[in-house]
Amino acid sequence: MERQYHSVGDKLGIFKASVRVTVLEVVAIVNRKILPPWVRWPRKVTEVMREFYDLGRIPLVCGRVDGTVIEMDVPSDNETNLVDRHGNHSINVMLVCGPDLCFYYVAANWPRSAHDDRVLRKGVLKNGRNGGDQLMMVLSSGIASTH
Repeated sequence: MERQYHSVGDKLGIFKASVRVTVLEVVAIVNRKILPPWVRWPRKVTEVMREFYDLGRIPLVCGRVDGTVIEMDVPSDNETNLVDRHGNHSINVMLVCGPDLCFYYVAANWPRSAHDDRVLRKGVLKNGRNGGDQLMMVLSSGIASTH
């Protein structure tokens, strides 16, 4: 990120620190004001399960999970946590969507070194559980799960 702050700062004629503060403020506003109406767990999970069943005839499905890795410039803090198995710096992003392709959950704060199964258990399933309901999510082939 540091190189990108320099690059933007040089092009606009402002200090790197100003660019960084502005980016952090914009991200905070997006997380607080823009995402909540658009990214949230459904209130009527049984309705979602019915819609998924109508699409694929698989019972008890409440979401579709997929993940990706996004490479990034070297951050100044926690640099070693963000090194993937190829020696690149990256983060693990995981998303859950419903049958209408609306997002239920987005997590872009896991280091690439975190296994997909851990991101699923500690993030998606922890935040998306409705009591003790036994629900399933359709996973991409790269995510192993025994949940």
